[in-house]
Amino acid sequence: MLWSTLIKTPFTLYQHRQLIQHWWIKFLANIKMGSTDIVIVGPPAVGKTVLSKCLHGQAPEFGFKLPGASTTVETEAIALGKWTQLVRVIPGQESTERTNGLWEAFHQSETLEGVIYVVDWGYSSPRNELLQGSLVRDEGLDTIDKLRNYNLKNELSDIKDIMGKIRDLQNQYRRPKWVLFIVNKADLFVDKINDAQMYYSLDFDSEFTRIVKEYINIIGTMNVKVDTLPMCSWPEPFVWNGNTIKSSLGGKPLENALAMRVISKIAELSS
Repeated sequence: MLWSTLIKTPFTLYQHRQLIQHWWIKFLANIKMGSTDIVIVGPPAVGKTVLSKCLHGQAPEFGFKLPGASTTVETEAIALGKWTQLVRVIPGQESTERTNGLWEAFHQSETLEGVIYVVDWGYSSPRNELLQGSLVRDEGLDTIDKLRNYNLKNELSDIKDIMGKIRDLQNQYRRPKWVLFIVNKADLFVDKINDAQMYYSLDFDSEFTRIVKEYINIIGTMNVKVDTLPMCSWPEPFVWNGNTIKSSLGGKPLENALAMRVISKIAELSS
């Protein structure tokens, strides 16, 4: 190789650094390696995997079939703003994979910038029919309202655990920089969207926000940015024990607009 080529190479690399970084992160994602930049967490069946597909630009098309319960940590390379981020989705179910995924994200990833916590205002159900039957029969969750109350109580326990991890990480390493709460499945409660906002947004007071605010006050608002946005990763009716709530978001334009708002917010928080 000519010396003149060697001299020009660093400048050429600098000119194309964003493209090079994009493909490098994609390579790391494909081999399931690399340090996590953004971690997606939340209770089971709230739509974390489908959300990551939307952020990746793989919006579900007609005929898309929802994935089963995630049992492994999923890794994606997602372009957000100028740079590509390594995003990991942690299973919601208690498992060795979940434990290891949380440990890697919160204890080993020196590049961790943000945490996306996905919720659905209680509109989630186990995909296993035997477990569904057990919840109806043994727990008495025979209506959607009873199931939602059950889910929301479990969610409070989960967010307390995650916020505790964020507090400890902030105290030790001053990361992550931001937390974004995504209220998914907005198509199921369009008529009550303001009620959902008052439950999850830190501008209001609720059981959920009181837990988050308690930890944010310890961490300090100057150290971590927090925001909340609605989302609809995949509109579909919610069915439980013979009862149905229809999906009524209003079509693809609004669905896409909500997704773009979320993507723009993540790019803004990561800048």
